[in-house]
Amino acid sequence: MSQSQQYRQILIVDDSPEDCVTIRRYLSRDQSMLYTIHEAHDGKQGLSLCQEVALDCVLLDYNLPDMNGVAFLDRLHTLFKQPLLPVVVLTGGGSEMIAVESMKSGALDYVLKKQLTPELLRHSITNAIEKMRMQQQVEAQHVELMRQRHAFQTLAENASDIISRYDPALRHIYVNPAVTKITGLPVEAFLNKTKCEMGFPEDFCATWEKNLREVFATGKITQIEFSYSSTIGLRIFQAKLTPEFDSAGQVISVLSISRDVTELKETEAALRESDERLHLAFSAASMGTWDWNIKTGKVFWSEDMEALLGMAPGTFSGTYEAFCDLVHPDDLVRVTAPLQQALQQKSLYQADFRMLRVDGSVRWVTSRGHAFYDDDGQPVRMIGVDLDITERKQSEQQATERASELEAFFEAIGDGLFILDTQGNPVRLNRAARGLMGVKTGMLSERLSIPPLPFVDEQGRPLPDEQRPETRLLRGEHLAGPTASDMRLRRATGSEVELSVTGTPLLTEDGEVGGAIMVTHDVTRRRRLERRTHAALDALLMMAKSLISTEGPSVQTEQTGRAVMQRLAELTCRVLDCEGALLFVLAPGTERIEYSVGTGFDASLLSPLLNRVQGMSLKDLFQIPAVRQLREGGVVSLDVSQPPYHEYQLHPHLHRAILAPLCLHSDLIGMAIVYPMDVYHRYLTEEVTLVTAVGQLAVLVIERERLLREREEARVRELTALETTRRIDDFIGIVSHELKSPLTAVRANVQLAKRQLNRILSYQGEPDGGAVPDIATIGNFLERAERQIMTQTRLVNDLVDSTRVRMEKLDLQVTRCDLQKVVQETIEDQRQASLKHAIQFSGVEGEVFVWADAQRVGQVITNYLSNAIKYSDEDTMITVRLERCGSSVKVSVCDQGPGLPLDVQQHIWDRFYRVPGVEVKSGTGVGLGLGLHICRTIIERQGGTVGVSSTLNQGSTFWFTLPLYANANELPLKEEHTPIPN
Repeated sequence: MSQSQQYRQILIVDDSPEDCVTIRRYLSRDQSMLYTIHEAHDGKQGLSLCQEVALDCVLLDYNLPDMNGVAFLDRLHTLFKQPLLPVVVLTGGGSEMIAVESMKSGALDYVLKKQLTPELLRHSITNAIEKMRMQQQVEAQHVELMRQRHAFQTLAENASDIISRYDPALRHIYVNPAVTKITGLPVEAFLNKTKCEMGFPEDFCATWEKNLREVFATGKITQIEFSYSSTIGLRIFQAKLTPEFDSAGQVISVLSISRDVTELKETEAALRESDERLHLAFSAASMGTWDWNIKTGKVFWSEDMEALLGMAPGTFSGTYEAFCDLVHPDDLVRVTAPLQQALQQKSLYQADFRMLRVDGSVRWVTSRGHAFYDDDGQPVRMIGVDLDITERKQSEQQATERASELEAFFEAIGDGLFILDTQGNPVRLNRAARGLMGVKTGMLSERLSIPPLPFVDEQGRPLPDEQRPETRLLRGEHLAGPTASDMRLRRATGSEVELSVTGTPLLTEDGEVGGAIMVTHDVTRRRRLERRTHAALDALLMMAKSLISTEGPSVQTEQTGRAVMQRLAELTCRVLDCEGALLFVLAPGTERIEYSVGTGFDASLLSPLLNRVQGMSLKDLFQIPAVRQLREGGVVSLDVSQPPYHEYQLHPHLHRAILAPLCLHSDLIGMAIVYPMDVYHRYLTEEVTLVTAVGQLAVLVIERERLLREREEARVRELTALETTRRIDDFIGIVSHELKSPLTAVRANVQLAKRQLNRILSYQGEPDGGAVPDIATIGNFLERAERQIMTQTRLVNDLVDSTRVRMEKLDLQVTRCDLQKVVQETIEDQRQASLKHAIQFSGVEGEVFVWADAQRVGQVITNYLSNAIKYSDEDTMITVRLERCGSSVKVSVCDQGPGLPLDVQQHIWDRFYRVPGVEVKSGTGVGLGLGLHICRTIIERQGGTVGVSSTLNQGSTFWFTLPLYANANELPLKEEHTPIPN
């Protein structure tokens, strides 16, 4: 055998000796190939030889004595489980149906014996062998891609990050199970829906839509940070939005990886989980055959080859030049160079290149060919097969890009990622893992050979194998959540780090564990913080004991309580190492703020907040769920950078705060708000416990101060009761004197009138001239008695009205009335009653309608005028003014009396209050101290206000306001009296 010849083993399965001889003769003419030919005359013998001999091709007669070709192919497939042998079916008189059945059963070619030629036979064998080789190559690639896809999907489905993919309409086309833990909604609820359609908050949806549209428009990666009230509380996420391109470079989808960074505030790097799913689909390969006559340049294409390029059968011109014209200009060298090399080296021709279809589109093909040579060793002919690998090329390109993205993602995450082999040894490490192990070079895609991780126990001894996380993973355990392992690892530098280890086993297609993925998260800082918190708690309790035992001042006031609470707020900041703290104390038996203190912030920002919340209810300050959680003794996390709590953001860099209840037994008596120093700090369970301990300390202090204040208040109440008893005794004396004086005057005047009347009656007959003066004198006596009776009536009415006010039984009959007319009528009555004083009135044009009780308003004006007359000299002017003030009307009475000191003006409206040391210029007595108190009640009950402005020795101005009737054009058609209920 010459060096140019190749070797093949052929099996002929045919019951015709003549046909077998013919096939042998045809094959012997092939100078480039040395054939070893095996013969079988029935199907059973042929199947046996297929198992015994390593064959390159089987030439199968369709009609055998014991079975037909389809049955042979089926049994051959059963023996090998998959078509590993290329089979060419030969038949003496076949039909199209036989050809179709043979090809469906696994045959790679079909030839009629009567058309068989040496060239066709060699061509069919070569074509079948090449087709089988290509099918095996495609299947091997498919198996490898499926393995990679399974490994990625296993990782994605077990990821703790939320992985989502969006189409151009911003709908979810994929979400991983992690979204259920955060939202409480199943994965299926997201698919084919936008965030707005899911019912997420408007601002949340607007942020996502804006950024998603930007990525679709620009094709650039972007990152966002957002907060979300999840099923486990308010969480903060960082999301990376990555565009995904098609082969034309257009963005077809956006992949988002949202990581919960609430517990990772100390780092800015966001962990991204890739959900790059490989959409590589291999359909049945489209193939075509060709035969090139090198000497003539003629090229024969099969119909399948023409169909591959969208050409109608028989339209290919059949020249080498025409073939070159259909090759992509940029790839022509990919065709000619390997072709010339194969001809020169007499080797197999193979090349991958692009071809142009009739419609102008481009297809990738892989071409394989074999050359034949003449006796002089010159190439005379080449036959081959082309396979459409466009989908494979596109898939390979996408797989390369996505594999690069996936590797870049894992290289960027802050947690250590270890891929373990079946022995538990790390073979692939990301950047964080390499840093943990002290490996300075390499990438995740590079396979390394390093020893197992040096885990140690608390005493620093190597961890037993059965306790190592690698052992558990290779046993098939999943390490996540409660099953995650906390481990110590000794680094090459000798230092130890504390790790939280999670992971999942990697399963083969047979369900066996073929390795594992292990993730390590550094929790060294967190564990140290926990230990520091326990130590701080012990110190806090010692300080609390000292604080509570400290003796306070002898008189406890709200100011002393504030001072103690201020000290406690400062203590809270020191123990928790926080930015600042606020303490709110509730009034006993209510949920309203009695007083509040704060520390750690600028007074210009803190004081307005503390003043604003004074007296407010919890429901006005916090949302209902937060109030309910406080009542139940729970701690609430507040996002102070967003409504409704942004008013508590006392510094721009603050984002979160902890709201802790202060409870005595089951009663809520206050709250504490604590601001962490670190913007991204998330309080751990131990720190929340510490906040609760501070709250309990505050409860003890609040209750201690409250008890001390109550003791002082009890003393004050006792003294007040004594003072009240004294004032009641004084009031009884005043009432007795004020009621007795008019009665004495009435009695004296009546007695004098009676004597004068008896004197007149003593005259007999006609009275003389002296009787007339006596009758006038009697009239004067009766007039004086009437005035005293009116004074007594006024006093009694004041007592009755005061009692009605105190018992809330003062009824008002309001109606539409002209206030200017009421004022003028009241002034006229006072002019008739006091002729010695001049009363001047200044009003407005037209009528002034109000909705009020005219009689009671007149009572107020009368009281104002009576006081002005009583305390001013007779030669002074009293001025009454009526003026409109916006939507109300104001009536004022100005006198030139002695005026009132400022301290007296603060009590002038109090019940039973009388101005001491004021001289009465006219009238009788100074009254009971009820008139102005009744006036204020009458006016305020009708929606108005009262007031006084006075300057000592310059007079006083008493005034009141009432709201104007809303619309004078819409007055009732008739007068209606409306009682104002108490």
